[in-house]
Amino acid sequence: MSRRKRKRQIEKSMNNQRQAEIRSKRQEAYADKFFSKSGADYKGSLKGTSVSLNNVAVATVKNLFQNPENNYVQIGSYMEALRKKNGIVARTLDYIGSHATFNHSLFFDIGKTGYVAPSLEEYIGASSYLEKYNMKFFAPYFLSQTIMNGMSFFYEVVDSTGVTYIEFPLSMGRISGIENGVYRWMIDISKVKPEMVELQGFPKEIVTGYESTDRTDPKKWVDGKWLLLSNKAVAFCFNQNVLKNGGIAISDFASLIIDSVQIERTKENVDIKDDIDTVKIIHGLLPMDKDGRPTIDVSEAAVWSKQLNKDLPDGIIAVVNPLELNNINLSGSGNSKAYDTVKDAQSQVFYTTGTAPGVFGADTKSGNIIKISVIKDAAYIYSKVLPVFENYYNEVLRKYKSQSVTWKLRLLRQSFFTLEEDIKRLKDSMTTGGSRTDYLASLGMSPLEVYTKLSLEQQVLDIDSIMVPKPTSFTMTGAETAEGVSGAGRPKSDNPSDDTDRISGES
Repeated sequence: MSRRKRKRQIEKSMNNQRQAEIRSKRQEAYADKFFSKSGADYKGSLKGTSVSLNNVAVATVKNLFQNPENNYVQIGSYMEALRKKNGIVARTLDYIGSHATFNHSLFFDIGKTGYVAPSLEEYIGASSYLEKYNMKFFAPYFLSQTIMNGMSFFYEVVDSTGVTYIEFPLSMGRISGIENGVYRWMIDISKVKPEMVELQGFPKEIVTGYESTDRTDPKKWVDGKWLLLSNKAVAFCFNQNVLKNGGIAISDFASLIIDSVQIERTKENVDIKDDIDTVKIIHGLLPMDKDGRPTIDVSEAAVWSKQLNKDLPDGIIAVVNPLELNNINLSGSGNSKAYDTVKDAQSQVFYTTGTAPGVFGADTKSGNIIKISVIKDAAYIYSKVLPVFENYYNEVLRKYKSQSVTWKLRLLRQSFFTLEEDIKRLKDSMTTGGSRTDYLASLGMSPLEVYTKLSLEQQVLDIDSIMVPKPTSFTMTGAETAEGVSGAGRPKSDNPSDDTDRISGES
């Protein structure tokens, strides 16, 4: 075979392969059209296990932490219930989860081939691809759920227009491994219900596993019931010990459960004290003769007792008997320090989370303590949370087929609670060669928005010709303006004082 003919066959084979890949992508996009939306689970089949906090014994909760890995579902359920019922727990979790701004910028990896500058089209393409994942909408929810449960399980539903996610409860999943810093998970197929399969957008690979009768393939199954999912399934976890704990983790704030249950019990004691403090007893003496027998019929006395209690206001009880009794005031007979006990118990919640009570309006003697506490909590987000999200979205960017480089994302280390200082630091750094894209990102602009907005202003709107600076002492001299009007001008002195004269005509 001649070299030319062989070359043609190779080119034809490669062309056929490219065409097959294009057809496969088109077929996948067509198949995923229906799944580009995730319908509401109106039957609540994907709802996690719920628990009641009424009359929960502290000992019962403490027993969960004797072996937390075996009770991670119940611990997560208690955390969710407390978030709904206990305001301190809810505000604490919301506060921790509110630090991250998820402001970000893009850069590219040089790679093994050396430095290759990408084109503008590639930057715009990578930015547009990342925009589909709607990071600032979904990422805060991922963070919130993971902080509450210790780990969270999601499944990407992707098409050409955007991305949505289906969330699965703790009871159905376990982390199966880590790939490029991204946690993958497996699903307990025995807990998939028929009504789940009917949900709009439910993953096809889970439906296939649910209908499968052969569950022996070690590449797909673990112990015959755990289905290993594809890279469309992503889990979030901030504790790397999860890999040696059987794919299980609990929240870093799970100890809130014990403190919060104690608070609920203390509040119940306060309610009992309030009831005791308001109770009054009125005694109706039943007349007796010298032989100790009632002078009126007992049944008639019962009627009078019933009538008396019927007309009394709430909190006052009438007692009719032959004993010598007086009105009894039970005010103060309960725990007089019950409210102090509640206050101390609530303070313990803040000590457990390491959060200054002053952040939530409690008593404090130093504003600096609050500032340091906020910075410390932000450091938790920077060191443990943001790297997890960077790994995930960098994995997303690997799916974007760039011609020359691999694009990467950098989440800015800034907090909503210190935003002004964080922006100022990036702004000042530009004077010594700092990144302008990082500065624009710190203002909340996405990578795509940075280019398109500035291009719109400069090239389309020609905004500099529209927004002409107004004449002020900083923009004018004493020379005549174009209209022949003399400006006020700057002071002649290089170091003017408050009483320096401004001389017209001097520059």
